[in-house]
Amino acid sequence: MGEIAAIREEPQAAGVDHVVLAGMGGSSLAPEVICATAGVPLTVLDSSDPDQVSAAVAEHLERTVLVVSSKSGGTVETDSQRRAYEDAFAKAGIEATGRIVVVTDPGSPLEQSAREAGYRVVLADPNVGGRYSALTAFGLVPSGLAGVDVGALLDEAESVTDLLADDGEGNPGLVLGAALGGTSPLRDKIVLAADGTPLAGFGDWTEQAHRREHRQAGHRRAARGGRGPAGSRAAAARGRRAAGAPGVRGRRDR
Repeated sequence: MGEIAAIREEPQAAGVDHVVLAGMGGSSLAPEVICATAGVPLTVLDSSDPDQVSAAVAEHLERTVLVVSSKSGGTVETDSQRRAYEDAFAKAGIEATGRIVVVTDPGSPLEQSAREAGYRVVLADPNVGGRYSALTAFGLVPSGLAGVDVGALLDEAESVTDLLADDGEGNPGLVLGAALGGTSPLRDKIVLAADGTPLAGFGDWTEQAHRREHRQAGHRRAARGGRGPAGSRAAAARGRRAAGAPGVRGRRDR
């Protein structure tokens, strides 16, 4: 938390309070949800469309700090966004080294190029997949820069750690897993609805994470010749028992 606070203090002292996050997919959705839920402004640039990039760059450039977020360090769209801001800062006579913060995995091409350019670099835990990275540097750095109390966020997460580790019907993650993969008969459609949740944009975040996991699981099944392992079927059966209902329908936020 100390590193995030230090990164935020310098631009704040200079009146730089417009935080832009350049990142695609899992690198941007979690911070977007965190900031929207906390009521903290954050501009998310997750498009390479020239008009959208130009509009973002033109907005409050003199007060902008850019967070460049890429786990692989080789995301083409994110690199293009970074270059657009570098060009705009240079033309405006703004020193980019004080305005760009890079979040990436150790040893990535982005880490090397960012250090060579003199940018502030924050390294994330390489053992955490991108779609699960909400509470790593990918979620915490942009959220903290924007003004979210990330210490309180982590305290909330810690308070439910034991609950989510429990192998019983009180575990909402296990119940959700049963709804997604343990219905009888199995369903191939999921609907996520924002039914009273205070988490703004949670459906979009969850949908992206599930879609990526489902696609990769499909690749793994194909590599094995079709069906998943017996352990996966056992987990689904356990989830059905925890949910207490074999035919739970999923819902999707729109």
